[in-house]
Amino acid sequence: MPDDIILLSERINTDPLVTMLTGANPALVIHHADTLAKLRRVIDPSRRQRLISYHTSVIVPADILDAIGPAYNFHPGPPSRPGLYPGTWALYEGDRRFGATVHEMAATVDSGPVVGLGWFDIEPEMTILEVDSLTHELMRDLFRQLVPLLATADGRLEPVGIPWSGRKTTRRDYEALLEMPPDVDAFEFHRRLRAVGVGPEHALHFYLHGQKFALDVGDMGDIVIGGIWSWDQAAG
Repeated sequence: MPDDIILLSERINTDPLVTMLTGANPALVIHHADTLAKLRRVIDPSRRQRLISYHTSVIVPADILDAIGPAYNFHPGPPSRPGLYPGTWALYEGDRRFGATVHEMAATVDSGPVVGLGWFDIEPEMTILEVDSLTHELMRDLFRQLVPLLATADGRLEPVGIPWSGRKTTRRDYEALLEMPPDVDAFEFHRRLRAVGVGPEHALHFYLHGQKFALDVGDMGDIVIGGIWSWDQAAG
C-alpha cells in the first residue's frame, strides 16, 4: 500500500481527486505538483510513493519513473489517439467514437500498458468543446473506478490487454492544422473550425503577402457552421 500519492495535475483538477483518494485511504499523504521542478522536490525514495498524472502536459522523465515505481497517467483520448490534442484529431478525421485511457507510464509517452478505458459516441454535430467536456467527465469516472486500487494496491495494476495504435500527434501537427492555405474552401474551413474551436490562443489563420490573418469572433457571438465570422489582420 502506498504511503504517498504524488498528484501531477493542474490545480483546477486537484481537489476532487484528493477527496476521492483520501476517501479510499485516509492514511495517504497527498503531494501536488504541476511542474517537473515541483515533482522532483517531492520525490522521496525512503517512502512508498505512487505517481498519478492527470491530464497534464508535463513529461515525466525516465529517471523519475525508475525511482518511483509504477506510475499511472490519465490520457484524454483512447489508445487509438496517442499524443497531443486527441479530441481535435478525432473530430478532424471523422472518428465515430472517442474515449479516455488510463495507462502505466513509460519512458516513451503514451506507450505503457493500458489499465483502464472508457468510450462515448461522437454525434455528427458535436463541437470540440462538447467532446472535451464528455472526455473530462469520462476521465473523472475512470478515476473514481480505479481509485480504490490507486490508493491501496501494492504492485502494478492489471492491464486490460488493449494496445496503443495510431499516429502520435504533436504540437507541430496541431499548429499546422491551425494554419490554413489562403484558398481554403468552405468544407475544409468548417472541418478545421469544428476540430479546433475558437480562441485567441488557437485561432485558425493564414498568411498572405507577409501578413497573418486570424479568425477573431470578438463580440459577434458564437461561430456556428454557416454563422458569422470575420478576419482580423495582424503583423506577420
